[in-house]
Amino acid sequence: MNKKISVIIPTFNEEKNIESLLTYFSNVTFKQNSIEMIVVDGGSSDKTFEIVRRFPTVRFFTSAVRGRANQLNIGAQNASGEILFFVHADTRPPENFASHIQTSFSKNRKAGCFAYRFDSPGFMLKILASFTRFNWFYTGGGDQTLFICKDLFKKLGGYNQEYVIMEDFELTSKLIKDKNFVVLPQKALVSARKYEKNSFFQVSKVNGTALRMFKKGCDPQIIKEYYSTNLK
Repeated sequence: MNKKISVIIPTFNEEKNIESLLTYFSNVTFKQNSIEMIVVDGGSSDKTFEIVRRFPTVRFFTSAVRGRANQLNIGAQNASGEILFFVHADTRPPENFASHIQTSFSKNRKAGCFAYRFDSPGFMLKILASFTRFNWFYTGGGDQTLFICKDLFKKLGGYNQEYVIMEDFELTSKLIKDKNFVVLPQKALVSARKYEKNSFFQVSKVNGTALRMFKKGCDPQIIKEYYSTNLK
């Protein structure tokens, strides 16, 4: 029997992305009661809320504290599904994401993510995306989405809200360490907007440095300041 999936989307001024994402989910075929949609907003000043309100089946919550970790935890606390599926507003999961996740759970895999490809034909981006199919130290960024058993999420304490950046790596590193994590080969579609606003090499350099800082246990606030200073 399929388990109910709660899709949780954190937003902050995502009027350019949230409508197309919610429309995408609305058009994906799934059993009526096997999935729910939750959006948790961090205080948007644009039309994010007005757009979400056009989708009456989507549950909307606001967070007094902006920050993905806090927003995602609020979504998890209000979710009714046995499986939590965290998705960024500018990411599109594979069309049959639900069946792939259900199959993974039937094989006793309680957490995982999808490989991905960029919405850009750039050669270097294709090479970068090809590495996302591996389960290694660079796996687990939010762009890859994350599905996890709700009970396991609670057991691990959810997202650590001290991590104002890289909260996704902090959680998935625990799952990978315990060998309770799988990377599914089906590809999510990820926005290349960060690479378009900067250069490929600049983003790669900053991402690599931020990850090394994270691995060394650097203060998350310092990592965030470094990231914000060096990328548009």
